[in-house]
Amino acid sequence: MDKKQAAEQAEKVERLLEATDKKKAKPEDVAALGQCFKDCPDLWKAVDLAHNAALVAIKQQQSLESTKAVMRANYEGQRRAFGYATASPLEKTLIDHAVLCWMRLQCIEQKYSNISTQSISLALADYWERRLSAAQRRYLRACETLARVRRLRLPALQVNIGQVQTNIAGSLAPGGGSAKAAPLKSTTF
Repeated sequence: MDKKQAAEQAEKVERLLEATDKKKAKPEDVAALGQCFKDCPDLWKAVDLAHNAALVAIKQQQSLESTKAVMRANYEGQRRAFGYATASPLEKTLIDHAVLCWMRLQCIEQKYSNISTQSISLALADYWERRLSAAQRRYLRACETLARVRRLRLPALQVNIGQVQTNIAGSLAPGGGSAKAAPLKSTTF
């Protein structure tokens, strides 16, 4: 597909997305959109569902527009900090998930802080504590999963110098780049 055809296809998909982005979309528009994805198997890459989920989460916040702008900037900054640009496709998925969990955690932290300054019932306090704890667990699990995947692609190295055995595992800088190897354990025989 050349650039002109790609541009025409993108324009068609954009038009169909607008036409089907409503509760009662025309069945022929839905079918045409589905056909576009069948005709161009890589088209799914153009629609970033994780990014859209983050934008929806930000949009639903009952905050000032300036706060929403800061949230969008923080979302993009966190993606960069996790090394999104140089990550593998699996890592990109996990980064998107971790950043979305981070963003939701920040939103809940903010709501929890606002509510905790008021006089509230024990039931409401318990609700917010549980909600905050659940968001913290989700974020931590997402980060642990990302770290585990990054660790899996690193070779371990065993070095024997004289009577000292040193096991070394490489470590990754954010984004998949190599950093200095860190010694894990030294044993003297």
